[in-house]
Amino acid sequence: MVIIKYALDLGFLRTSDIERIISLTEEIHEKKNYLDNFPIVGEKTEEVLFDKFKIFKRILPLAILEDKDYFIEMERKQMQLAAGYQSMIYVCPYFKILKKKQENIYAWIVDENNINIFEKVLISFALASEQHNKDIKELLEIILKNI
Repeated sequence: MVIIKYALDLGFLRTSDIERIISLTEEIHEKKNYLDNFPIVGEKTEEVLFDKFKIFKRILPLAILEDKDYFIEMERKQMQLAAGYQSMIYVCPYFKILKKKQENIYAWIVDENNINIFEKVLISFALASEQHNKDIKELLEIILKNI
C-alpha cells in the first residue's frame, strides 16, 4: 500500500491507473479465474526410494509472466504447517537491470519507465485466489478514498 501511495505521490501512477486495476480485479472476480482453481495432481511412480518407500510425484499449478526486465511466478504451494495450499507470488528482476549501490549491493530502482511492475504484481494477487482478489480490490479502494 505504501509503495502504491508513493508512486501516486510521485506521479508515476494516476488515479485512472488504480481505477483500471480495480476494474480488472472485478473482471477476474466475475470470471472466477484464479490459480487456486487449477488442480494439484498426484501421481504414483514405480520408483522406490528405499525399502518400501515408494516415490509419488505432485504437480502444482504454476503461472509465469515474463517481461524484458523481470518475471513474476505464481505458484500454489503447500502451507508451511501442512494445513492446505496457498498461492505464492514471486517478483524476480533480472540482474542486468539492477543498479550497483555499493560493493556487492544492488538495487532495483523503480521509476516512471518501469512502474508497470506494480500493476502486474497487483493483477497477480488478484489472480491468485478469490480472497487475494477481494483484498487487492479493497486495498486499492482505500487508497483512492485517501488521495
